[in-house]
Amino acid sequence: MLIKVTDTKNREFFINPLYVKALREKKPGLVEISGVTTQWGTALVVQEDMQALADRLSVAMPDSPAMSAVLAAIRDQEEQAAAAAAAAG
Repeated sequence: MLIKVTDTKNREFFINPLYVKALREKKPGLVEISGVTTQWGTALVVQEDMQALADRLSVAMPDSPAMSAVLAAIRDQEEQAAAAAAAAG
């Protein structure tokens, strides 16, 4: 799952957590994301708490328990909608 981050110039990016190699706090509130670069070839630096960003990246990983729960809930909703549609007509 892609996650949305905002860089220091208030530009929005969606990143794939599978490509993130490391997080480094440049200074409080500024985190450099190693492994992800902008279209200008520079490292992506975002305005976010490092722990909060690490938590969001962890949840977005395909094998995380939180992601499994989200996917299960989506699958249940789709099955319920399909059953309701079949019953209606």
